[in-house]
Amino acid sequence: MMQPAATREQTAKDEIESFFGAAAQSNIDYVETDWSTETTISGCISPLPVGVLTSYGSALRAPEGNIHWAGTETSEIWMGYMDGAIRSGDRVAQEIIPLTTGVDSLLNEVGIKIFPNPFVDYFTVEVPSEGWTVSVRDMQGRLIKERAVTSLGNTQIKMKGQAKGIYLVNIQNGSKVRSVKIAKTK
Repeated sequence: MMQPAATREQTAKDEIESFFGAAAQSNIDYVETDWSTETTISGCISPLPVGVLTSYGSALRAPEGNIHWAGTETSEIWMGYMDGAIRSGDRVAQEIIPLTTGVDSLLNEVGIKIFPNPFVDYFTVEVPSEGWTVSVRDMQGRLIKERAVTSLGNTQIKMKGQAKGIYLVNIQNGSKVRSVKIAKTK
């Protein structure tokens, strides 16, 4: 059974508060839409016919000269949704940072992986060689954890007891730095 509108609004505010603090409870307005009842779109918002994104999505992402494509339909996952739009914007930013600043973001560095994202009690960092340092900061910039990776393979970063929310993970080896936002859900 569907919850009353006031309950849904409070649930949304509580969830946003977990990421951004008590100010989330002082919203100016609350609007919700059941997209499945919209007669002009009939569900997920995408102007493309069924099968186009799964068949040709990689072609939609490919840069064309100096033009880099962002938008929900160019996302590798969650195409057609807001999450996909955000991910595609992040992808394009990582593509153009080296072109505009000369700084390699290490997004495509072979062997660097951070998973799972989101996570509950810990996440894993995988690096291709020794000499990396992993630091975790909250969204206010406070250092939460820092750990040297002294061996190859997977290193678990334990976050049990930390508040749920978004954290910035920096992986550094000399002048090479990779920064990734990661979400703790519980």
